[in-house]
Amino acid sequence: MRRSLAKGARLRAGADIRRIIRKGRRVEAGPYVVHGLPAATPAGSRLAVVVPGRVGTAVVRNRIKRTFREAFRLGRAEWRRDWDLVVYVRSLPGPITMQRAAEALEQAVTTFEPTSSSNG
Repeated sequence: MRRSLAKGARLRAGADIRRIIRKGRRVEAGPYVVHGLPAATPAGSRLAVVVPGRVGTAVVRNRIKRTFREAFRLGRAEWRRDWDLVVYVRSLPGPITMQRAAEALEQAVTTFEPTSSSNG
C-alpha cells in the first residue's frame, strides 16, 4: 500500500499555484496562509506547500512540506468536496507537528465550505 502523496495530488505548475492564490479564498491559520479553490480537475484534491528560505534550513523546510503533505493525504477523504490548496508558511514558531498541519488544513477547508446545506 502506497503511503506517500501521489504526484497527481500535488500542484506543481506555477500557473496553477498563481491562479489559486489570485482567485481563491484565503484563510490565515497562525503562521500559515492557506489559499483554496474548488478542484479544477476531476482527479480530486491537490496541494502545494510554499516555504520561503527565511523560514529555516533545507532540512526544516522539507520537514514542513512532508508534514503538510501527509496531513493532507490523511484528511482529504473527510472533506465534502475536492479542493486545490496552496499553503504558504510565513514563519515557524516552533516544531511542526502533524496535529498543527492537520488543524491548519481543516480550519481552511471548513472556512471555505458553505455552512448552510444547499442543494447543488
